[in-house]
Amino acid sequence: MIEPLVPDWRERLVLELQGTPHTHQRYLRMHQGSYGPAWPADGGPFPGGRTPIHGLVLCGAGVFPGIGVPPVAVSGAMAAHSFVSARRQRQLLQELGLGG
Repeated sequence: MIEPLVPDWRERLVLELQGTPHTHQRYLRMHQGSYGPAWPADGGPFPGGRTPIHGLVLCGAGVFPGIGVPPVAVSGAMAAHSFVSARRQRQLLQELGLGG
């Protein structure tokens, strides 16, 4: 045991868990452990969801606003907003009895 050599090892112990690409691949089911795009710090703003193909937009961890559940949800909402205006969304909600 280590106690004869380092009697206070329990007080010194620091637990540090590292997230690696392998961790992301296993727990997030991300291809090759990718966690968002490879975007350099000096690369300017995070990429948006626009594409050169009419009617095709992107959403998810690889586009603005970024990585994590809330930002991914926002990117999905932003993609939806690119097809239906806020005014029309309010009208649709009112027609369904869900909007004020």
